[in-house]
Amino acid sequence: MQPGQGGRHAGRGAHRGAARTEAQRAEAARVAASEKQLAEDMARDRRRAEAAHRPAAAGSLGPARPAASATAKAPSAGKGKDKKKGGAADGEDFVAQVPAAKT
Repeated sequence: MQPGQGGRHAGRGAHRGAARTEAQRAEAARVAASEKQLAEDMARDRRRAEAAHRPAAAGSLGPARPAASATAKAPSAGKGKDKKKGGAADGEDFVAQVPAAKT
C-alpha cells in the first residue's frame, strides 16, 4: 500500500451492508419522541421549582452593631501576657527603628 491511499475501506462506508430495517427506524423514532417529551417535562418542572423558590432576605441592611455586648466580661488584670517595656501604646502602629550606633 502506498502512503496516502488509505486502508482497505478507504472511500467506502464502513457499514455498507448494515442497512436499518423499518422496525429499527420506527423504534428510533419512538425513543426520540419519548426523550423529547421527558426533556420538556423536566424543563417544565425546573421552571416551576425556580418560580416557587424565593431567595432568603438579608438579615440586616442597616449599620453593623457593636460586637461586644454589655454582659461580656472584661479581662482581669494581671492574668494576661506581660507587656514589654517601651512598646507602642494600644491602638498605635509599630514603627521599626534603626538602633543607634555605639561610640
